[in-house]
Amino acid sequence: MLKLDRLRTHLEGHTFVEEILLRAAHQREREQRRTDPTPEHGKVPLGVEDVLLAFQLADTLKPLFQTMKQMLAHKSVLVIEVGNTHSIELALELLSPAMEHGWIEEGSDDIHASPVALEIGQGPSGKWLNRILMAAYNSDALVVCFVPSAGNEGQTKTARLAADVILPFASISPDAVKACVEIVSGPTDGQWLIGDPGNVSAADIAAILRPGMDAKRCLEALTALLGSQQKPLSKDSKLRFDTIAGYGDAKIWGMALNQDYASWQAGEIQWDEVPDRGVLLSGPPGTGKTIFPRLLAAKLKVPLTVTSVADWNAHNNLSGTLAHMSELFLHARKTPGVLFIDELDGISSRGSHQDGSNRTYWLQIVNHLLTLTTEALEVPGLILIGATNNPENIDPALLRSGRIEKHIRIELPDRDARQAILASQLTASLSRADLEDLAMLTEGQTGADLVSLVRSVTAKCRREGRAVSSLELRAHVRAPFEALSAADKHRFAVYYAGRSIVAAVLNVSSPMSVSFPTIVDLRNELCVLVAGRQAEELMLDYPSTLGTGDLAKASRIAAAIEGSFGIGELGLVTAASSVPSVRRHIEEAARRATQLLLDNREELERRSILSPETPRRLIEPGFVSTLH
Repeated sequence: MLKLDRLRTHLEGHTFVEEILLRAAHQREREQRRTDPTPEHGKVPLGVEDVLLAFQLADTLKPLFQTMKQMLAHKSVLVIEVGNTHSIELALELLSPAMEHGWIEEGSDDIHASPVALEIGQGPSGKWLNRILMAAYNSDALVVCFVPSAGNEGQTKTARLAADVILPFASISPDAVKACVEIVSGPTDGQWLIGDPGNVSAADIAAILRPGMDAKRCLEALTALLGSQQKPLSKDSKLRFDTIAGYGDAKIWGMALNQDYASWQAGEIQWDEVPDRGVLLSGPPGTGKTIFPRLLAAKLKVPLTVTSVADWNAHNNLSGTLAHMSELFLHARKTPGVLFIDELDGISSRGSHQDGSNRTYWLQIVNHLLTLTTEALEVPGLILIGATNNPENIDPALLRSGRIEKHIRIELPDRDARQAILASQLTASLSRADLEDLAMLTEGQTGADLVSLVRSVTAKCRREGRAVSSLELRAHVRAPFEALSAADKHRFAVYYAGRSIVAAVLNVSSPMSVSFPTIVDLRNELCVLVAGRQAEELMLDYPSTLGTGDLAKASRIAAAIEGSFGIGELGLVTAASSVPSVRRHIEEAARRATQLLLDNREELERRSILSPETPRRLIEPGFVSTLH
């Protein structure tokens, strides 16, 4: 039994979780009143395991929150893959009261309401399920099927074949464990869980969190259970540091570090002879900044401690945040390995708060982090990696020598990297020509996008009993384009037609493909990056957000010309991206791109006409070679 007031207090901000739990509690109370008309006041018939599973359900369904209404309207079938039968039973018990009319017991065909949930076993016959699905199609029902993760026979196979969406059941999150500790034992007062709770069961955590234990003891017991390391890479994982693609300078640094680390462990060098022990990884979302430290730790065979600034900022007061930071760094110093801090830009630079009540707050946090970082990087064997999408927001003092002194930017994978990523993920054997073709078609996609592509197509082909083919992969790549409206398809065609025409005229096949780009190379690349936007203005009168990524990259290159490259108007003087000379680079590139497009107006108009080959031909590098 859990206290109702604590449940409401510590689930604030987790509306979906609270809704699931309170409806389940109400259902259980009604059942209990049949035998006990005087329930205990102020408590609800829920346990720690219920809270953890409610968080797992919420995290599982989170990707569908925006589309749930459409799924209800289209009578969809959602399959959730769960690791064990016990979790399926509890998940069904929790979810059913939150769904209007519960779920259907096996053997019943009564399905007249929306939505319903089903537990699907490995039974030999799928006839019962087929009847249920047919009844659902003839009603207004969304069918949610819970199936075992392992196996694909009988009813489980039928459910997967019928599914519109298949989701894995989410692991237990640190937020879920924190909420449980506070519900059972009260506020954590700056203490925090260290480790990955996704590797243990809800039952194990529930066994530790007993009424009467204070929060500190609970967290200490849980940390001992979880250990200091993240879940190791499984033996059948396709990811290995030696074979990862698309990481560029980050992989070069990691391989060099591995050699130096081995030399230090062998006593051949001192720890202070190991360079670049603090590194910042920056780049767009999906480029692998989060998985990189895990792969590196596995390569070095050392513990991995993972945290994020969002975790630190979850505390309601400054003292709690500072205490959490101190505890985390202390743990990392005691178990030297890789310490990974995600979302590092979540701590504002001291310069961004010149006035206002927040200045003192952030000043103390930044200063504390500077001290902790300096102390940590003096510990033999400890490597610190930070990650961010926005490196410009990080306090410069954190990026100086003795702290996080090396900055590596991970860009979107180029064509060769995309080809290598696809090859590493595919179990099916595709020809080199097919892989090259797919790499070309996936221009602009992240490594995460490519992994998701292969996973989705592989799952679809497995359910349909077919081998993965290049045709299936191409169709999946085209699917987002096919889902666009006619107007958006036309805008897409115009944008990429303009981009590819200018790239062909200037002979820019792959941005920054030369080892030492000159000012001419960089200006040509700027011209390509703004060409799509200029094509929109020529053909559609006004631009859209389609070129946001290209424009951001163009801004970085223009700033680098005047700053770190030192080959612009200012020579060796560093420039901010807002200075006139930087703006002039962008404006000149836009004027130049516009003129090139006007010179090739007929080709632009021709390539802006939609056809079945539109997604392919817009990015085919040699398509407009006749324009040279």
